[in-house]
Amino acid sequence: MKAQRLFRTIWRINGALLLLAFVTIAVGAAAGLVSTLLEAGKPAAREETVTEVDGEELALGDAQELEGTPHVLLPLVAHHGSGAYSSGERSTTRNLLFFDGAAGRARWLRPDHRAAITTYLPLHDGGGAQGRSEESAPARPVRWLRYELADADTDGDGQITEEDALRVAVSGAAGDDLTVVLPDAEVIHGYSMPRNGTLLVFFRRGGAELVGEIDLAARELRRTTPLPKS
Repeated sequence: MKAQRLFRTIWRINGALLLLAFVTIAVGAAAGLVSTLLEAGKPAAREETVTEVDGEELALGDAQELEGTPHVLLPLVAHHGSGAYSSGERSTTRNLLFFDGAAGRARWLRPDHRAAITTYLPLHDGGGAQGRSEESAPARPVRWLRYELADADTDGDGQITEEDALRVAVSGAAGDDLTVVLPDAEVIHGYSMPRNGTLLVFFRRGGAELVGEIDLAARELRRTTPLPKS
């Protein structure tokens, strides 16, 4: 009898230990699953910081191929955290990195990272496709890029942002020969598509509404013409 009681006691102890081990394994697996789900639900980590200027952390953004050229550009972006009453995170493009895939070399558009580049647009020359639909026209390589940028603190707030005066600039497809072609527009209304190396820009200056003809190859404002008053 005593032997039977001893075996039953040992069996109960072994059962309890097995149950405890099973519960421990189950809890560990559940914790691992929860941890995995939480990690998956987190937003992707921001890209690695490249440099820091004036307290801003700057990081490279998404690459963009420039059609018909060996060049790829990547924006250098400063992220600004959202505040309690902000609808989301803001960002400012401070520079552009051009990589030449054929030569294996890279260059910055500007020598420093302090400007605010509000827009940058690759330009094709539309002269060769005149009179043909986009579907039938062959792909045209990027010849130039057009920018709107602020490179000085004109509103006196101690920062260079998109709120400062914008200047129109042009460069080659490799980010070369960056030149400001319209430095003093008060309001920029928009642009035409390039035609035979000429870009039209509609703007306001000194209270007058004007259209300017930009020679893209020469990087200069060739002529301005007043628009009719309303």
